[in-house]
Amino acid sequence: EEGGNNGFVWQLPTRLKFTNIKLTRAVCSDTSEVMAWLSSMSTGFTPKTANISALTAERTVVASWGLLGVIPVRWTGPSLNLDSPKVATETLELAHHGFTSAKPIS
Repeated sequence: EEGGNNGFVWQLPTRLKFTNIKLTRAVCSDTSEVMAWLSSMSTGFTPKTANISALTAERTVVASWGLLGVIPVRWTGPSLNLDSPKVATETLELAHHGFTSAKPIS
């Protein structure tokens, strides 16, 4: 291909695209804080940097991710179906502009 080099093809970087992050958890006392944060978005917002940590049952951090330019794009609350004995969950979907090094939580 290039100057007679047929052993490989050059791969050049292009613009990166990041898919949205979906976080799901059981509804808890912190749900009201999430709702207040989402409500504040209607009066204007600035994209933030966020850290997401995966925890063990003992609350030990096993992995962390830093996200740049975070904007909430969807929240889904519990279905509240009396016929279904499932745990009430909420899902928060976040758009972001990439990853950064996550700061460990002490």
